[in-house]
Amino acid sequence: MENEAKLNPKKVEQNALLMGTILYSVMSIASFSVYFISQIQAMFLDASFILITVCSTIVASVISRHSERRSERFPSGLFFLEPLYAIFRSVLIIVLTILSCTKVSLSAWQYFVHGKGEVINVLPIIPYEILAVILCTFLYFYYMRQNKKINNMSTLINAEAKTTLLDGLMCAGIGIVALLVAFIPENTSLDFIRYTGDFFITITLSLLIIKAPFKILRNSFIEVAHGTMIDDSQKREIETVVYNTLPFQLKESLNCQIYKVGVSLQILILVEQDSYQTIDYQELISYRQQLKNILAQKFNYIDIQIILS
Repeated sequence: MENEAKLNPKKVEQNALLMGTILYSVMSIASFSVYFISQIQAMFLDASFILITVCSTIVASVISRHSERRSERFPSGLFFLEPLYAIFRSVLIIVLTILSCTKVSLSAWQYFVHGKGEVINVLPIIPYEILAVILCTFLYFYYMRQNKKINNMSTLINAEAKTTLLDGLMCAGIGIVALLVAFIPENTSLDFIRYTGDFFITITLSLLIIKAPFKILRNSFIEVAHGTMIDDSQKREIETVVYNTLPFQLKESLNCQIYKVGVSLQILILVEQDSYQTIDYQELISYRQQLKNILAQKFNYIDIQIILS
């Protein structure tokens, strides 16, 4: 199975996304059903996240199937679609979170200032949230395991795993608070929570989860903008292979730049101009192929360029 993952990372990626689509479709139907019964805004936020996940995993599957295709116009493939997808998804999550916080803040304002509000109905939420936490936990570790098979190179699986973790935290938070609200008696000092618990749940969860989409947004933008590889441990690992494989006479005149876009790697090896007159070009070609063969044991989509500068 490990060898299969190395040979066909796109198959691993697509199978992971298919599993996510199936589980999230079940959760989407259940979450919107609970929202329409309870009318709790935190449930709407949760249900919307899940619906976005269902739609986006379908889009991600399509991108995964086509990103490796090369053409005359895109000789390096369409791998840039993978981080581009992650950017759009992160922006959508951030906007949705802001809108939900705004809505619950207005409802809380109406209660605290004008004394207007309705008791939130939390009973339908608890069994759903238990199921959702179980499914999210399973799916998160499944995503992480599948991505590990391809050396954590999949931007798509990484984005889905982070979103699944957010969904699981949201579901756990909503479930815990719903359980507490269900036991608050009427006409006590905590009675206000029965009317505004939705506000406290949504704001707290939003503060907990908002960092993750910003991080994905930053990392994906670096990939799209052709910035150098973010993962320092993988970068050092590749650089070690590059320098250890390098002909001895070039070790002092080489600069290695590594770029990652989606699951693809581009390695740019710059050799200083002062030294290239004495370079055996056949030796360079042999070195390039040897380097590619070594890295291909772990990374699947590699483009190596040697430039005499």
